[in-house]
Amino acid sequence: MQRENIQYIKCFLQKKMQELQDVAGSTLQRLKNNGGKHSDVCDEAAYEYSKSIELAVRGKEINMMLDIQETLMRIDRGLYGICDHCSQKIPEERLNSAPLSKLCLQCQIDFENRNRIVGRRFTQKVNLKNAS
Repeated sequence: MQRENIQYIKCFLQKKMQELQDVAGSTLQRLKNNGGKHSDVCDEAAYEYSKSIELAVRGKEINMMLDIQETLMRIDRGLYGICDHCSQKIPEERLNSAPLSKLCLQCQIDFENRNRIVGRRFTQKVNLKNAS
């Protein structure tokens, strides 16, 4: 993969990380401020339920942030685009469509078949036409 494309992906991931950190910070602040008592037991239950859903979503975002941090470390160490399992190059098309990929497509398919995993956590496409 060309150096400028890797730098573009790195900037893209850093922006995504900042967005996730901002959302997490605002959620934390809102949950601290809205901890007041509710007049009705049903209102309190509804508030607690919506809070638990929001915290579950934030938990998934924390996992994404960890994946982004790992990918940024791989970029810095020159390991980005190399399959963790077979050490072959990961095709540029795969990295553009799933920038957090650590496995080539065949190793990913084998992994999912072994573990019966369906789907990916992060597949936001990177537009490299704007990289220049």
